[in-house]
Amino acid sequence: MAYDIETTKAPLNFPDQAIDQGIVSEGTEDFEYAPEGGYEGPFIIFNEPNKAATIMHFFSHVQDIKPTVMATFNCDRG
Repeated sequence: MAYDIETTKAPLNFPDQAIDQGIVSEGTEDFEYAPEGGYEGPFIIFNEPNKAATIMHFFSHVQDIKPTVMATFNCDRG
């Protein structure tokens, strides 16, 4: 399972909901992306109404599919 929950924060700091931007991309639809042959690339998009619903859906999804490997695209490039 690979996932990316979009957030913002100041470099080398923890997120602070009082000042961090909210990123909302409503209307994003599922899509296919496979840069190399032989690999399936379905991306399933979940648009949630708020941060709490996003986290609740994420944990519910993890419990449903029980992945053996998880990867994220979030990183700190400070």
